[in-house]
Amino acid sequence: MAKTSNSKTDKATIKKNKAKMEERQAPFELPPTRTLYKTTTTILVGPDNCPITYQVHTPILIKHSTFFAAALRSDSPFVESVSASNTVRLPDCIPKTFEYFVQWLYTKSLAHEGLDGKSPPEFFQLVKLWKLAGYLQAEECRNAVLDKVARVAEAKNSVPCPDDISALWDEDGAGAGDTGNGGLRDLVLDLFVWKKTKSLLLKSEGYWDEQFMRELVVKLKEKEPVLAHVPMIHAYKDPVLMCQTYHEHRTTERCHEWTKEKRESSEEKQLLEKKS
Repeated sequence: MAKTSNSKTDKATIKKNKAKMEERQAPFELPPTRTLYKTTTTILVGPDNCPITYQVHTPILIKHSTFFAAALRSDSPFVESVSASNTVRLPDCIPKTFEYFVQWLYTKSLAHEGLDGKSPPEFFQLVKLWKLAGYLQAEECRNAVLDKVARVAEAKNSVPCPDDISALWDEDGAGAGDTGNGGLRDLVLDLFVWKKTKSLLLKSEGYWDEQFMRELVVKLKEKEPVLAHVPMIHAYKDPVLMCQTYHEHRTTERCHEWTKEKRESSEEKQLLEKKS
């Protein structure tokens, strides 16, 4: 009997200690999902006379966009924001492009039939998305677009056409300018330098942006000594080199550790693949 009594006492003590431990830990635990994703923000996209309304979870917007983090503050000075109703207006944004951005927010994927055109590749839509992500200060999304452009260019052995180039070098669009490490313009210039684009440049019926052509000539002059030697290192073919050369990481963590050893390892790996 005494043994049974002790057993009951031990169980009661364990249960009591467990309850105390849970009570101490509770204030430091993350809020449950039903609370975390309860608040939504109304986003009006397109012209003021006929915008399309989107409802997006506020915590996701704040986490991935510096623009939304500032616009949704109670004392926000942004003209796009109406903080009292938790509403943001984007009159210059194209709804289709914004939908790609929302898909990326929730899935971290840019796999979409509108971005995966079979012939020709949908570089134009990717350029638009990259500019929008720049306007919304969504650095991680911009880097995802860079990776997508590099993959598409390599998989389909293609480069942007004149219309894509004009959209990318147009300074009037939202988030037009390249900022940070290298950016989409540097990537596209490198694609034109290293891929076989002579026929495209000579025979294309479209108009090539003048500033793009100037920057391409400068890039070719910079690469001239390297072009005489093979094999060559292509940064857009390796995740580590891609991150170090083109990605922006002012507000986000680097995708890979930026060290000399990491870079040399990636370069050596690429050279070995070329030899094989």
